[in-house]
Amino acid sequence: GKDGVLVAGGVHTDGTSDWEVAATSFAVGLTGSVDRLGDMEPVAAHAMVALDNGDVLAFGGVEGDGSGHLFSSTLPATSRVQRLDVESGTWSTVGQMRIARAGLTATMLDGRYVLLAGGVASWGPLAFDDSANSCVELYDVDNDSSVMLDGCQEGDVAGGLASPSQSPVALFDPAFGVLFAGGIDGANGANATTAFYALPRD
Repeated sequence: GKDGVLVAGGVHTDGTSDWEVAATSFAVGLTGSVDRLGDMEPVAAHAMVALDNGDVLAFGGVEGDGSGHLFSSTLPATSRVQRLDVESGTWSTVGQMRIARAGLTATMLDGRYVLLAGGVASWGPLAFDDSANSCVELYDVDNDSSVMLDGCQEGDVAGGLASPSQSPVALFDPAFGVLFAGGIDGANGANATTAFYALPRD
């Protein structure tokens, strides 16, 4: 927002083809200043949204300090939800998604709900698998709980989006809802299908 950009988590290498998950987070100001914040639980391929009060939620991704080879190694996804308290600069775990996801999309709706879609059960920087899912869930920021949409059940990888998708693009219109487009379906590469979700109003 008006204060700058948050950089949090991700992967790093030591100059070789090995990688590991990072825990560090930084606030990069619009004037170029860089402030180190508290460490989060190590996570990569997660999705983040900013809340109205300036706090940030980080959803899913892959965790741990395990390292691997860029071209062949993956880690299992997590369902963890982390929150950055912007006043103290500290992270804490506040909830869980219904499905463990990495490479998901998180879209803020009306300041309270976050629409979570797509993702994969395991992820590596260059090692894609065929575990993409299409299930969608709605996360309630006020009580840190999540519900599945469109008949999906916990653990399902079908239903919701028109087809499984890792990292779809989400376009938000406050009057109508969210349009999802593209992504990677895991088994067959690029995905050209779209899906639309109207905003919940109750």
